[in-house]
Amino acid sequence: MKKISKVLAVVLALTMLVASSVLPASAADLENASLKLSFKDVDGNAITSATNGSVIDVFVSLKVDAYVQAMQFYVNYNSDYVKHGRQNSTATNFKDPSSANAGVWMSNFALTDKVEPIDDPELAEIDDANEGYCYYLQWGMGTKSITPWNPDTMPAHSNASTQGVKVVYATKTDDQTLLVNTKGEYQEIIRMRFMATQDISSLSQMFFFDNNYDKVIINIDSENVPFSVLAVNEAKNLNVSFEYEGGVTPPPAGDPITVENITTQVQWQDKDAGKMRVAFRGNIKNYTLNLVDGSQTEIADISEMGVVYSKSNTNPTVGGENCTPAPAWTIYDFTTGGYFFRAVVGNYQYDNTETLYANAYIIIDEQTIYASNAPIETTGAQAYAAGVANGMSAK
Repeated sequence: MKKISKVLAVVLALTMLVASSVLPASAADLENASLKLSFKDVDGNAITSATNGSVIDVFVSLKVDAYVQAMQFYVNYNSDYVKHGRQNSTATNFKDPSSANAGVWMSNFALTDKVEPIDDPELAEIDDANEGYCYYLQWGMGTKSITPWNPDTMPAHSNASTQGVKVVYATKTDDQTLLVNTKGEYQEIIRMRFMATQDISSLSQMFFFDNNYDKVIINIDSENVPFSVLAVNEAKNLNVSFEYEGGVTPPPAGDPITVENITTQVQWQDKDAGKMRVAFRGNIKNYTLNLVDGSQTEIADISEMGVVYSKSNTNPTVGGENCTPAPAWTIYDFTTGGYFFRAVVGNYQYDNTETLYANAYIIIDEQTIYASNAPIETTGAQAYAAGVANGMSAK
């Protein structure tokens, strides 16, 4: 389509400014993304529990403040308690899903109409300054799939009852498709339908994101441009956190809150430079979720959590000699009960042979609780070897 000519010098000058910097710098978060699970009944009411035979709609929402080119993630579930059905299954007619009907795409992911002319002034300005299509295709024109998996079609999970759904989205690249950006607010991506095969007191213990770094991918264009035709080949993978609505079953009365050190995770931060991010994880047991009044996300009683690490102190503590804290900001439901958090130490060389000692802790009601088991010990070389063994690309 012919590009509209500019006649006013001030407008032309503005266009040239936009062309020189495809998208103006803003408060966009080019590092982080969040995925959230929520649960509703067939009437659209939010639920946290379910009775045997009832239908459960599981919604995945995305929050990102950057232009996403592609994403991949897994939603897993405990098949001893729930059965995955087709997107239109009912309690009286529950059928096994296929890759064509395992779920339904929501919001802008379901829209395929061409936007012409471009209705957003900023997007129109960028389009005029570059390709001049005067239209764009919506998110729904991307390549999308919701594929069920089980131990017969994928390697078995550590829990034999775990099955799941693989979700993949990629932007259409041979036309001007608007990249995915929820502008810092949660927006529903998909709805998947399940049926309870037993009474369930806490749905957030039955469904969980697979937090394996190599499986969770949310890529943005490295220049953060809004249209696929302007995107460069270099993609940047965002840090992804996970949220769950609902909470978990309270622990038995009288059991004290404890913390444990659990396995580490690793991913490349800068592969060419040999730098990694090493994530140390802590498990909070016997803790009942306590949210600030009126909030669905803000914790009322845990004021601080994370790991404290040292290269010389074999039992690191907050404020201890040669000890450095690494904070964590989000807790996640464990399907086996309790919560876990993850704190990341970056710029860690893959061939470093110095031992790093790390100890998980929380501060709750002004009391500091350290992990009851021994601190984690690792080196850069050990973390690298474990990461490669779990699928991380070798240097």
